[in-house]
Amino acid sequence: HGLPPRARTALWPAAIGNPLRVTRSLYEMLVKKAKAEENRWLAAVNTMALAEDASPSGRVEPGSFMAQLRAIDLDLPRTLPDLAVMCVPDGPLRQECRLVLSAFAMYRPDIGYVQGMSFLAAMLLLYMDPFGAFVCLASLLLSSPTLLGLYQLNVETNSRRFWIFMKLLKAHNPALHRHLTDVGISP
Repeated sequence: HGLPPRARTALWPAAIGNPLRVTRSLYEMLVKKAKAEENRWLAAVNTMALAEDASPSGRVEPGSFMAQLRAIDLDLPRTLPDLAVMCVPDGPLRQECRLVLSAFAMYRPDIGYVQGMSFLAAMLLLYMDPFGAFVCLASLLLSSPTLLGLYQLNVETNSRRFWIFMKLLKAHNPALHRHLTDVGISP
């Protein structure tokens, strides 16, 4: 059951901290930069379409910021689908989640957005404002090589981590280990 929901608003940021010393002005600058990059791309696509008298292809270079934004937009409808506020395309929670994730992709373009980060961002946004969620997201990912490693999709490293996890789980909670194994969850 964990912490009562009302306590999470104060306790999660306090427990995670801000080891990166992210300021509100940095977050706002990243959001502004992300919006400007998206607007620049949209203007270029529209200009190209007008010049060629055709519909814009919307082609995006792999690894570009727009590719990151497209990945975010693909993930958001699948993020917490049982939560009504996440199902509304232009709803505030989904839009805040998009901003937090695009700001992170701007903050660390070497990492960018990786599928699944939306779940972590959305959970944080349920209990705090976008700035607080950004600070916690960045702090969790960048202060923990293990958590960041899960998002870097290194199959060999992650397989080793899952194997170690299952061994430790078996030693400390054999009933849960047995249950996970019985339902087919294994590294």
